[in-house]
Amino acid sequence: MKKFILTIPGILLSVFGGGMFICCLFGAIEDEFQPVHVYLSLFFSFGVILALGIVMIYLGHKKNVRSKEGADYNHTPVQTPDKKTVKILLQELQKRTSQDSIKIQIEENRKPTLFGSKIGGIPYWDKKREYPKDSDGSKLMLLAQMNLNELPENQMLPRTGILQFFILCDRNYGMAIQESGYPNNTYQVVYHEKIDESITEADVLSIGIKTTGDLEKENKSVNQQDSNCFPVRGEYAVSFKMEKAYMNDCDVRCDELLHKIAEELGVELDSRLEFYQMFDEYDKKYVDIHESTYGHRMFGYPHFRQWDPRGVEAADYYDTLLFQLDSDYWKNQWRILWGDAGVGAFFINSKKLEELDFGDVLYNWDCH
Repeated sequence: MKKFILTIPGILLSVFGGGMFICCLFGAIEDEFQPVHVYLSLFFSFGVILALGIVMIYLGHKKNVRSKEGADYNHTPVQTPDKKTVKILLQELQKRTSQDSIKIQIEENRKPTLFGSKIGGIPYWDKKREYPKDSDGSKLMLLAQMNLNELPENQMLPRTGILQFFILCDRNYGMAIQESGYPNNTYQVVYHEKIDESITEADVLSIGIKTTGDLEKENKSVNQQDSNCFPVRGEYAVSFKMEKAYMNDCDVRCDELLHKIAEELGVELDSRLEFYQMFDEYDKKYVDIHESTYGHRMFGYPHFRQWDPRGVEAADYYDTLLFQLDSDYWKNQWRILWGDAGVGAFFINSKKLEELDFGDVLYNWDCH
């Protein structure tokens, strides 16, 4: 109906003004006693109404034509570049966004130690420090722990100390967004610069914490819904391998960068083109560039089941993937499960990372 907002009133005014103008014309011819100036004023008034109606019809028609042209444009298929151009753009995108990424692999046949790198289990903790807890006093649970001495040589973290990721054991997996936004106290990243090797598991358990081992005893199958709601069951030792990772359209900044590259290379792209539209369904190149972001890893680029929760502005600040933990199905059971086969991730500002300041971290998980 919006497209008739000018046209319909214009028609009504034109009919009324034109009709009255004609009536006045016949009246002036037949009426010999009415002064001429009366009919002149009526001619003028109804003539103005008629003219206004005609103008409204014209403007309404013009607006409708523009709307139709815009609709035709919006429904025109997005023009995709040829394969040669796609190859050039993809190579340049990979060149500009290539990053070292530490792939994390679960070692099923190795039991993790208190001080070792692991997913779940009992955290290393020096009782001189206050243990992480939320505003209600509920202690957080260890999601993952990385002994930095066990990581491949890298430029992002020091070679000593332990880095830990804690979240609250609740139905939201600790992702309760407060009014103040991120960060909040339902999750926490902790760095221990020095390790006291005299601390034992008994020392840590005496704090009164709950571990993923306790959850495993309470409910053997993560396929069943329980009141604990934590993505990890049991504890798993891990190993590491350095890989290269590349930005893809999971990252909210990808499409903007793609068009910037095209402009710099003198390639003309449809302004509506999105990264995925350059590829045929199940194109190996598209699959490969996404595979560099799958699984458990530190650094590189994130993978989301839905969309990038950061948005462009937050992605420019929380620009570094600190840790990603994916859902993990092995031997007919879920070792790790975020909702409906989702993925969890922690992001940090690159300058904060250089300063080893883990007090401002963005945590998110999503699922299908």
